[in-house]
Amino acid sequence: MKIAFFTDTFDPQVNGVTVFLNAVSRQLKKRGHEVYIFAPRIKGHTDLEDNIVRLPSLKVLSSEPEALVPVLVPSFAYKKMLSLDFDVVHAHGNGAFSLLGLQVAKIKRVPYILTFHNDHTKYTHYVLGGRLIKPKAVAQIMKMFANRCDGVTTPSYKMEKELRRYGFKKHIEVIPNFVEHEKFAIKKSNFLYKKLNISKNNQLLLSVGRLTREKNYEFLLKSFTEVLKVRRNVHLVIVGKGPDDKRLEAICQKLGIVANVHFCGQLPVSQIPSVYRSADLYVHPSVSEVHSMSILEAAASALPFVVAQDEAYRGVVVDGVNGAVVPLNTKNFAKKIVEVLKKEKIMKQYGTNSRKIVEKNFTADIIMDRLVNYYDLIKNNHEQKKRRMVSVRGKLPVSRSEMWKSIQKVENYPSYVKFMKRAKIDGPFRTGTTWTDFSTVAYMPLRVRHKILKINGRQKVVYLIRLPLGGEVIQTLSVNGGDSQVEVGLDATIYFKNRLLDYTLGPVLQRRTNEMFEGTINNMQIRLENRLSGIEESDLVHSYTDKIYQRRVWMPLGVSAMVIVILVYVFGFNLPTEIKAAPGKVRTRALQIKDKSFSSVKSHFEKIEDRVIRDRP
Repeated sequence: MKIAFFTDTFDPQVNGVTVFLNAVSRQLKKRGHEVYIFAPRIKGHTDLEDNIVRLPSLKVLSSEPEALVPVLVPSFAYKKMLSLDFDVVHAHGNGAFSLLGLQVAKIKRVPYILTFHNDHTKYTHYVLGGRLIKPKAVAQIMKMFANRCDGVTTPSYKMEKELRRYGFKKHIEVIPNFVEHEKFAIKKSNFLYKKLNISKNNQLLLSVGRLTREKNYEFLLKSFTEVLKVRRNVHLVIVGKGPDDKRLEAICQKLGIVANVHFCGQLPVSQIPSVYRSADLYVHPSVSEVHSMSILEAAASALPFVVAQDEAYRGVVVDGVNGAVVPLNTKNFAKKIVEVLKKEKIMKQYGTNSRKIVEKNFTADIIMDRLVNYYDLIKNNHEQKKRRMVSVRGKLPVSRSEMWKSIQKVENYPSYVKFMKRAKIDGPFRTGTTWTDFSTVAYMPLRVRHKILKINGRQKVVYLIRLPLGGEVIQTLSVNGGDSQVEVGLDATIYFKNRLLDYTLGPVLQRRTNEMFEGTINNMQIRLENRLSGIEESDLVHSYTDKIYQRRVWMPLGVSAMVIVILVYVFGFNLPTEIKAAPGKVRTRALQIKDKSFSSVKSHFEKIEDRVIRDRP
């Protein structure tokens, strides 16, 4: 399978989305899939892999990571993007590059999947301090974006609930993030002790993440101040960078905890396993997470936890099993940290349980199986959608033999409306029989051609309907059941050779076909019920035909006539009877539309009416 990832953030930017994309790309390649990553071009960075395509980009917002948008200029990157064929387009980041992926998927007519890694309603403060864009507006944009997708995934049930709250009603597949746990299965390390020159008789608290306001590190620093009042041999190490670094350092100065708090900045990815294995306890105060990669990495490193109470940690941090989940209160948070640090045996047991939880639920093999199966499901659904398939079922209180006899009568045959004698049948009811009918497609009356392709015993009839403008419908009528009740099935597959027609008329025809099928089944049920009540069949046939005739022929013709009459009335009475030309030009007399237009329109529709009535039974 060829898979295209479109992402708003990627290497050298370090964050959960980047870590996830690198990991999932490696795992898909191991399974034999072909993966292409389309990401923003970042000055000074060169990729070592050919499957990473950097698109020209422009920074529009100074945030962490930077907000970049694609610049549509002539480029070999865009040429490569448009020349490749994909089976699935999967977007990450919910920004401009994800939107570009949607357009590519539409052009190539392949399924488009969008993963919500972040809740962007929590990030509005980056745009003029939150004064320009409000969370409600962002929520509406996210809902609109999600509604355009063939598939929507999210790493946690927390984000699924948020999308439901925004008003998104389609299916959401929850596929958690995973961690390549083998990388973190290393021995206990002294990496941080050596790097920060900390004595080994001290305990280390660790937190990994961007230094941004939504990560809530200010709360962690205030809680750590309370911890130091009880235990002085504790150090807090924060790994990561961001726009909030200076402010947080100033808070440390104000609280007087500079000696025990260490900001390491952004470290190379190769050093991250040693960082985790150096710590004694992992602490995380954020309530803006969706499904934190750092939490998974810490669990794979066999670390115990103290985290803020938030549904994003559900399933990874279990209170009393591998850590403590605490509401956002500085004193309670600090108290729980002290309690865990005092009990070394419990800390060790918590760490062992953390690794077991990851190995049971969040390994690459488990999550990748779910992801690939979801790709196959969305791909199959998209193929059916692209073919524009319609299927309707209904049960009728009649035997199969009686139903089959009814089907062979032209006036009862449940296809596009033939109006009985008005349909021109070429031969008896058998394979190869053709007839011409007057039906309405996309609410316009058109002449269509039918042909029976196959009759399979007394169970199935398959026939072809040829539409104007190169459209075709393969329609199947199936009858299954016994002596007292049958199930009637009507199925259709709609094709348009022209992509533009398929995009415009296809959905309308699909909807109209579904309406016709449902109407046919319902009318057959009503007719059978009335026949059992003793009502004459001929009266039912004529009544049924007249209703359909009015709805599908006279209504479109009537609407068309009204439009023409209104146009003639508006423009006809306002036209001058004589138009004076400029000097030197020939004087021209206008048509007397006022007097002639209504009579010509009337005679035109009288001819149509005479012809239709003459053909009716």
